[in-house]
Parts: sequence; C-alpha cells; structure tokens
Amino acid sequence: MGELALQGVPTSPSAEIAICLIMCATDAASDGDKQEATRLTVRARDLVGEEACAAIIKLVRESDAELNAERRAKREAAGSNADGAKEAGDAQ
Repeated sequence: MGELALQGVPTSPSAEIAICLIMCATDAASDGDKQEATRLTVRARDLVGEEACAAIIKLVRESDAELNAERRAKREAAGSNADGAKEAGDAQ
C-alpha cells in the first residue's frame, strides 16, 4: 500500500476494496465483458471518489503492463534457450 500512498491514493479499507474492484474490472474488460467492467469501476469510484479511482486504474494498468512485459521476456528467453539447445544438439 506504500505505492498507493505515494500516489496520493487513500489506503483505507475502502481503498483496498476499490483496488480489488478495479482489478476485477480489468479482468472483465479483457474477457470482453464491458458492462461488468463498467459496473465494477463505478462501484470503486463510489467508494473512493473519482480522482482516487483514476489513480488506482492507472497503477493497475501500469502493473499489468510490467507483468506482461516480464512474462514476454521470459517466454522469449525460453525460446532463445530452446533454439540454442537445438542448435547445439544439431552440431553434435
């Protein structure tokens, strides 16, 4: 919650619930359920206010982007390692 405090987002129990709601809204949106994503986002906004909700959304998106980049890098590294192992096996 320290990151949230640095961003000016409240760290009350309501804020924790709002974070969970936004994370669920993000998942719903990526699954194509825009109506559910909107419903959850509105509930989060009603808990913590528009400004705090926008900050939470921004942080969740940034976190998701970082996680996706890490996963992509690991897949690419695993693919490179597999190619290198195959080439070494072919050379023998």
